[in-house]
Amino acid sequence: MQMKEIKFSRNYKKLYNQKKAVLIERFIVYPEELSKEFLDFDTDGGKYKLNTKQCYLVLYFVGDKKIPFTTLRKYNEENISKYFNSVGEIFKIVVEKEKAKEKEIKVELKPWAVLPALSNRWEF
Repeated sequence: MQMKEIKFSRNYKKLYNQKKAVLIERFIVYPEELSKEFLDFDTDGGKYKLNTKQCYLVLYFVGDKKIPFTTLRKYNEENISKYFNSVGEIFKIVVEKEKAKEKEIKVELKPWAVLPALSNRWEF
């Protein structure tokens, strides 16, 4: 069975150049249910506008460097089918615009960003 993919339009800082991640939680929300701080973090400071009348899936991943990150995906049949029953599965992280370049973002790893308790939980 082929590994599922989670696609991003670019190499966001929150990904910390991780290549794979395990989905550890997902839930359904309307944007107004989320804090401004979470929305700023997840939409790159508001660069990506969300439809306030639409539900979204919040996906919570832990990457192969044991660094957690979240992403919002539209609540639709395709995303429900792909993600909702996939908790515990490992996804390949695909950065769309950088497939050809394989450019990595230099990021300073903050000590709080790593989850040491999860270090042996998943094999990447």
